[in-house]
Amino acid sequence: MVGHARAIDLLHEYLQQDSTLGENELFALHKAVQTEAVFDYYKSVGAWKNEPNSTAGTVDGRQVIFEYAAPAHIPALMESWFALYRKQMQKNKVAPENPDIALTAYVQLHAAFVRIHPFADGNGRLARLVANLPVLGAGLPPIIIPREQRKEYTDALSAWHFAASQIKAGEELLPEPDKLEPFTELCRQAWQGSIKLVEEARKRQEVRDSAAESG
Repeated sequence: MVGHARAIDLLHEYLQQDSTLGENELFALHKAVQTEAVFDYYKSVGAWKNEPNSTAGTVDGRQVIFEYAAPAHIPALMESWFALYRKQMQKNKVAPENPDIALTAYVQLHAAFVRIHPFADGNGRLARLVANLPVLGAGLPPIIIPREQRKEYTDALSAWHFAASQIKAGEELLPEPDKLEPFTELCRQAWQGSIKLVEEARKRQEVRDSAAESG
């Protein structure tokens, strides 16, 4: 929790400074979320992974193995990801507070980051954090996937990963866009929880302000 709180502080610093998210900033976020001491060379913190990694997922009721991008491809792939990030942030500046643009930015940045899996550990946590930068930058509440929907979340991403296949440097970050629709819809529904909380907080603040003025 301490590490996650520090990572949230860093996100707000990046937004306030209007700084472009790059390798150094991402490494700082990774160090923040990976607060435990790590002495394993193959699980480096604040640096790209140096060992292949993979995971198991469920697609159409069967277990499949997904190979993430090979370590040698990570620098080039992340340059493509940073370019996607800059593109999405620019779209938000042109049309701020547009929920559809913010949602698309979140989905694309999140899915592409997880597909690359640039770190030995902490990729999911970082994806959920950095994908919210365009959302927060647009002045909108963050998209938070509830724990109760964890399986639905992993299944939706697994189905897309399976269709997109392992990525290599120079390849398209977001192929098979139709397969991302279930993940997009999941994020859209999850977002309603954050929006509702903010609306309730605003209403309570209005009541307090009204009471203070009349008192």
